[in-house]
Amino acid sequence: MSFYSTWHDVRALGIDDSAFIKSFIERSDVSLSALNDGNEQDIATVIQLLVALPEKEIVRMISCKDEITLLPADVPCFSTFSNGAVRLNELLEFAPEGLTYAEIGYQLVGAASQLAQIKYGENHAKLAAMMSLVTISDHRPANIRATALGHYLVALSYEEKAVVLKKLILRDPCIQAIVQAAVAGEANYRRVVENLSDSTAYRRRTSVRCAVEFALDLPEINNLLDRIIWDL
Repeated sequence: MSFYSTWHDVRALGIDDSAFIKSFIERSDVSLSALNDGNEQDIATVIQLLVALPEKEIVRMISCKDEITLLPADVPCFSTFSNGAVRLNELLEFAPEGLTYAEIGYQLVGAASQLAQIKYGENHAKLAAMMSLVTISDHRPANIRATALGHYLVALSYEEKAVVLKKLILRDPCIQAIVQAAVAGEANYRRVVENLSDSTAYRRRTSVRCAVEFALDLPEINNLLDRIIWDL
């Protein structure tokens, strides 16, 4: 049985599934395997499980983790959330062999220079990868391909996707660090990203805020948004 099938059965039996949630939010290899390479039934099970999984249980498990110290590379940067969360996988449906950063940047926004194409493509590919919608190869130029999950979600409406994506993006270390601080009482964005220069923290603030507000905009956890200080 796959990780998610077993997890689904454990929840159905009313057994404590904290170990599964922990493995999920820590992006363990076994939790990623089905998302990246699972068959249609595997992905259907993933969707069913994540739709039913209360966000507050994920937030509770994040709050129990050791305090997270971020590296600059852990802080997301992107221009348009929907281009990474939705549009990129739509493009990849026509390129099953994958696309480069430059090809993505050109197709998403028609960026004029190759440098702009590469930067835009990279930022939005990394956003998609945060949610396990794509994989990014180690070789250069990087090749970006849809995961099994990314391919499956293309057929769903945005509203159906969003329910799942909110839980997937909560695995991101930057969002987790802000959630940890908010659960504890107050999250100061500048303090969380203290390893960034002032100028970089300023540039990335809009991206981080967009991702955090997307993840936490749910009735059972949106009170945490009031505890986040975004001022620099």
